[in-house]
Amino acid sequence: MNPLQEQADSLFDELSAVLRHAPEDPGQAIQTLRAADRAFDRLHAWMREGKPLPQPWNAR
Repeated sequence: MNPLQEQADSLFDELSAVLRHAPEDPGQAIQTLRAADRAFDRLHAWMREGKPLPQPWNAR
């Protein structure tokens, strides 16, 4: 796999992991939302630069 595709997949995996996290209390929920927002911002910036989509999003 090429390095650009690996980076796209890594950004996607990071966002997915954050979204799968089930917070225990409201304080953790806020931290999780902020972490998800940061992860999404990184993935969004990546895609806006015209770089490859993560593998799960590639149309077959």
